[in-house]
Amino acid sequence: MSEDRLLRRIFRQVRDRAYLENDKNVIFEADSDLLLTKGLAVLLVQGLSSQHVEEILRVSPDFVVLLGLQQSLTPSRNNGFFNMLKLMQKKALQLYVESERSGGEEKESRKRESVCVFWEGFLIF
Repeated sequence: MSEDRLLRRIFRQVRDRAYLENDKNVIFEADSDLLLTKGLAVLLVQGLSSQHVEEILRVSPDFVVLLGLQQSLTPSRNNGFFNMLKLMQKKALQLYVESERSGGEEKESRKRESVCVFWEGFLIF
């Protein structure tokens, strides 16, 4: 297997974006170049979008065990999934703090967009 092909297999990108709605609920969007990673991102997007920041911050990583996902994923994919959750929680909090500082005015700059690269489940920024 060529080195270039191996690197494409190991490194996966997840593009995500978060922004606040007028009622202070956070909207998330995510996409990935790998179907499994995309599916994990969609689980988080569907579960966290349209929720208030306080609700998002209360989500415990334990829900993965309750869903039975931990048993179905490799340890590195579990780690990547937890890191995606932490990143989304961090973005939600940043959006909320910025909104409070600005008095709640809607600004295009409050949209948080990033491209994260996963290496065997670990986030690299």
